[in-house]
Amino acid sequence: MPIVYVSHAIEEVARLANKIVVLDAGRVKAIGNPGEVFGALGRDSPWSRFDRISVLSMKVCGENAAYGLTELQHPAGTVWLAGPAGPLGGQVRIIVKATDVVLAARPPRDLSVRSSLRGQIGSIEKNGPLAAVEIVLEGEGRLYAVTTRHALDELGLVCGARLFALIKTSALDERQVAAKPRDP
Repeated sequence: MPIVYVSHAIEEVARLANKIVVLDAGRVKAIGNPGEVFGALGRDSPWSRFDRISVLSMKVCGENAAYGLTELQHPAGTVWLAGPAGPLGGQVRIIVKATDVVLAARPPRDLSVRSSLRGQIGSIEKNGPLAAVEIVLEGEGRLYAVTTRHALDELGLVCGARLFALIKTSALDERQVAAKPRDP
């Protein structure tokens, strides 16, 4: 049964909704699924590195009980979550802050970061010393990262470049993970 739910809590909306309508001064600013809407909001306004988030749909594929980790699969790679995320085979959404994403030009090795997603740079927005990078993930979805312009230049990362997006497990808030709602 469709419902209308009004909230200012982005994380709550990302967990609960299949379709989001963002209103600003009585006008529709964005409409779509959580991944599309929150990405569009970041592109269409002056940005703060702390405001940009991504919402990714993942499949619960396994667990590492010895370490209390849950394995989440995306067509672009694996994300490890601290704690449970739902039943095996279930679909969940995770929220990733752009400031919690590290970019690598080559497959990561010898790092403490265990979550890695493959993609290609879709766009780069520069803002002073920083840059917001839109990563088009293999398979589906977009992930946003904020890094320094210096790092982009040193790594040779430009639009169209293939890369690896790394996400620290300890940066993901397992309390905000929720089962992906079924489409009506």
